[in-house]
Parts: sequence; C-alpha cells; structure tokens
Amino acid sequence: MIILGVFILFAFVALIYGMYLKISTTPKKFSAPANFFSANLRKDEKIKDIKVIDKDRLLVLIENSDDIKGAIYDIELNNFIQIIEK
Repeated sequence: MIILGVFILFAFVALIYGMYLKISTTPKKFSAPANFFSANLRKDEKIKDIKVIDKDRLLVLIENSDDIKGAIYDIELNNFIQIIEK
C-alpha cells in the first residue's frame, strides 16, 4: 500500500514538473524564410495549383472567375518570368 502511494505521489510530481516545463519555455522566434514568395494577386484571383517544371522553375496556375492563367516562376530570380494566358 505504501509503495502504491509513493508511485502516485511521484506521478503527480512528474505531471506538475512536466506542465511547468511546457509553460515556462520561451517560444522560438519566428523568422520569415529567406525566399519569400508573393504573387500579388487581385481579389478575384487564387492559386489553383503549383507544379514543378525543373529544379529552378515552377508552374503556378492562377484562376479567376473568367479564365485560368499559367505563370512560370523562377526560384533563383525570385520572380515570374513568363505569364501564359488561355
């Protein structure tokens, strides 16, 4: 009986200590990634899909209420290099 009481007391202390560690740690500072991507879309446009063309370029499909456009994004230049309209 005494051993069971000691185990319960130990578990309670471990629980309190674990909660203290979880609360007291300082959060890691959030830093924006080095390659920030901004498409500068209008309000009626949204990105439908992103596909990988090769290691340096992405195909971004942009959809609005009327049509779908494709934009080729260069990762190294961090810019759209070509827009393809249907």
